[in-house]
Amino acid sequence: MLVGSVLFVIPGIIAYVAFIFTLVYVAVEDKNFIAGFRNSWQLTRGHWLRLFGLLLVVVAGIGLISGVLTAMTSLVVGAIAGEGIGILLSGVVGLPFSLLILATLAEAFTQLRESQKEMVTS
Repeated sequence: MLVGSVLFVIPGIIAYVAFIFTLVYVAVEDKNFIAGFRNSWQLTRGHWLRLFGLLLVVVAGIGLISGVLTAMTSLVVGAIAGEGIGILLSGVVGLPFSLLILATLAEAFTQLRESQKEMVTS
């Protein structure tokens, strides 16, 4: 069972990293999802380990901090002011962290695109 899990988890992580920018291509550059997959794959090729490290640090680090703060906010405010207010304020507390993760991924996308353009022109 462990071997089967590893055989599915590792390729899943690789696919997640390789296709992380698909949504950017679909939403911003108005590509269809197949072109978005292809472009994301081409953009991340050769940069997989650095992107994986970035995602690990950003998502694990910032996500953990955000998760703890939003859970504490939801529990504390929910106990005092009600569950609905607790959920609302936990979303407000988590928003800056989500924006930080999004900004980090946008900067990574921009840097990869610039390096890709430099390779093409060289």
